[in-house]
Amino acid sequence: MFLFIQMGVLRRHRSLSLAFLATLLFIAAIPATVFAGEDWQPIRPDELKMTSDPSQPGVAAVILYREENNDDNEHYEYSYRRIKILTEQGKKYADVKIPYDNKYSHISDVKARTIHADGTIVPFTGKLLDSTLIKGKGIKILQKTLTLPDVQVGSIIEYKYKMRWEEGIAYAPHWDVQDELLQKHALFSFTPFKGDVIAEDGSYAHVAWTTEYLPSSAELKNKGQRIELQLDNIPAFQAEELAPPENELKMRVRFYYASANFRNSEEFWDRSGVNWSKHAEKFMGRHSDADAAARQLVLPTDNTEQKLRKLYARVQQLDNLTYKRDRTAEEARKENYRDNKGVDDVLRQNSGDRDEITRVFVAMARAVGLNAQIVRVSRRDENFFSDKLLDFDQLTSEIAVVHADGKDVYLDPGTRYCPYGILYWTRSGVRGLLENGKNAQFVTTPVPRPKDAVTQRLAAVTLSQDGSLTGKLRILFQGQEALTHRIDERLNDDAGRTKDLEEEVRGWLPNTATVYLLSVKGWDSQDESIDASFSVEVPGYAAATGKRLLLNSDFFTANEKQPFVHDKRINPVYFPYPYVTIDSISITLPLGLQVESMPKERQVSDEVGAYLVKCKATGQKLTYDRQFMVGAFYIPIKYYPTVKSLYEQVKASDDEPTILRTTAIAQK
Repeated sequence: MFLFIQMGVLRRHRSLSLAFLATLLFIAAIPATVFAGEDWQPIRPDELKMTSDPSQPGVAAVILYREENNDDNEHYEYSYRRIKILTEQGKKYADVKIPYDNKYSHISDVKARTIHADGTIVPFTGKLLDSTLIKGKGIKILQKTLTLPDVQVGSIIEYKYKMRWEEGIAYAPHWDVQDELLQKHALFSFTPFKGDVIAEDGSYAHVAWTTEYLPSSAELKNKGQRIELQLDNIPAFQAEELAPPENELKMRVRFYYASANFRNSEEFWDRSGVNWSKHAEKFMGRHSDADAAARQLVLPTDNTEQKLRKLYARVQQLDNLTYKRDRTAEEARKENYRDNKGVDDVLRQNSGDRDEITRVFVAMARAVGLNAQIVRVSRRDENFFSDKLLDFDQLTSEIAVVHADGKDVYLDPGTRYCPYGILYWTRSGVRGLLENGKNAQFVTTPVPRPKDAVTQRLAAVTLSQDGSLTGKLRILFQGQEALTHRIDERLNDDAGRTKDLEEEVRGWLPNTATVYLLSVKGWDSQDESIDASFSVEVPGYAAATGKRLLLNSDFFTANEKQPFVHDKRINPVYFPYPYVTIDSISITLPLGLQVESMPKERQVSDEVGAYLVKCKATGQKLTYDRQFMVGAFYIPIKYYPTVKSLYEQVKASDDEPTILRTTAIAQK
C-alpha cells in the first residue's frame, strides 16, 4: 500500500480553532479496527473529594484527564475529557460543544455522564443537537451540542467521542496542548499511516513534527507504531483581547509528512519552491489569448502604473470562483465548465479561482514587457509561517509582484474586490516564496498602512427639549475596511446585508438607539467606498440635571470598551490591520439651550497611534470632530504601557460631556 503526497496540488482544509486542522492527504483503503482505549477511566477517591486546586485558588473547574488519539489508518480522532466542577461558574462546562466540518467529517460514538461527589453516576441519555458554529468566508462549521445531566458543584463530568472522516483522507494532526482550563493529566497519541508514503519527488516520506512550542521538559516518545506525549499540570491558556491567533500562542505540536530526500529545511524549501514554480510556469506557459488581450488593453504611451491598473481592472472582471458558492456537479455540467489547464482557459471560460486569476495577471503583465512574478504567501489570521515546519501548505495563496522603476509593486488581483495597490489583510506583512525556478527566495509582503483602512462616520442630528436625538447618519468604508465588508457579505442577499449593516452601526451607538438603513452603494465596486445612509433615533441621549442637560460626546463610541485595563499583559497586541476612524458629528440644539462647557481640544500621538478631538459651538449648532489612528498591526509587549496609556487618554476624552444650560427664553 502506498500513500502519495502531491504538494502544490492538494489544498489544506482550514476551519477556526479545530484540533483536527491538518494537511489533506490521499490514502489507500485500510481494514477498520477498534481503538482499544475507549473505556471510561477509573474514578479515584481524591478526584471525588476535590474541592479546589491549590495552584489556582478560586478556579471554576479543572480538567482531571484529557486524551486525544489520532489515527491516519482508521480515519478518526478520539477525544476524551474528565472535568471537575469547583464553583457555580464552572457549571457552564456542562454545556458541551463539539465542532466539526460536515463536508469532511462526522461525529460518532458520543458518550457522556455526570459523577456526583458521592460516586453516584448519572448517564447522559438526551439527544445531540446540531447547530451552525461558523458560516461564511467559504466555510461552514457545524457543532454537536449536549448538556450533561444534574451537574452540581463538586460533580465530575466526562465525555468522549470520535470524529471520523471517509477513506481517502487523512489528517496529520495539530495538537493544541493547552486549554482554557488547567489540565492535571493529558495523553496525546498519533498513529501515522503504516504503509509506504511516497512524496511528489518519488522518494519515501516519513512523519515529522515540531516541538518548539512545548516546554523543554516535554518529550514525544515513539511507542512502536504510535507517537505519544504525556504531560502533567499543563497551565491554563490565558486568552487576551486583541492578541495574536491562539494557534500561535498555545503549547502545541504540529505533525506533517516529510520527504526522506531532504537533509535540512533549506533543501526542503528549495526543492518545494522549484516544484511549485514548474507547476505555475506550466500553467502560464502557453498564453496566446492572454498576450493578445494584454496588448489590446495598453497603449504604447502608458507608463508602468497605467499598464498595471488596466491589466488589474481586467482580471478583476473575471468570475472569481473562490468567492462564490461551490458549483454542484450538475451546475458545472450545464455550464459546460472544465478545469482550467492554463491562463488562456481562464480567459475563455471567463472564470477561475483566485490563484488562477493571479497567474493570468502575471502572464498579461509579462506580455506587455513588465517583470512580473508570483509570490506564494502564508496568511496570519490563524497561524504564522515557520520555515522550521516543513509543510508547504503553510503557503496558502498567490499574489503578484512587479519589479519596475526601481521598486517592487505587490498586488492582489486574485482577491475579489481588492483595490489596486493593497493586499487583503491576511496576506499583508507575511512571509512568501518568490517564484524563480531555482531556489527558495523568501520575501516579506508589505505591511498594511493606516490610510488604506479608513472608516468615516458622519452624523447630522437634532436634539429635542427632552434630550432625544433624531437625524441622519452617513457611513463610508474605504480601502481595507470596504474590502473586508465586501468579502464577508459576498454570499448574502440585500436583506442580509441590510441587517448586518444596521447591527454594526447600532453596536457603536447608545443602547437606546434605533437605526434604519436608507440607502447603500458600492457593494460591487473595486475602488469606491461602501457608502451607507441611515436614519437614527436615540431617546434620552442627554440627561437632565435641574436646569442643565449633560450631553454625551461619545456618540459613535458609546459602546466601546477600553480593551487594555490590566497593568500587565502576557502577549503582544495584535490588530488585523492598522486603521483610521474619522468622526464628524453635527448636533442642532433647540432654542433655549446654550453650551455652558464642552470638552477641550485634545491631541495625543505616540509610537502606536494618534488621537485628535475638537469641539465647537456656533449659535445653535454643536460640532465634534474626532480622529483616531492605530499605526501598526503587531505591537511588541514592551510597548504595552504606551498602548494602554493611549487608550486611557482616548477613553477619558471621549467620556467628557458637554453641559447645556437652559436660557431665559426656554424658561418663559
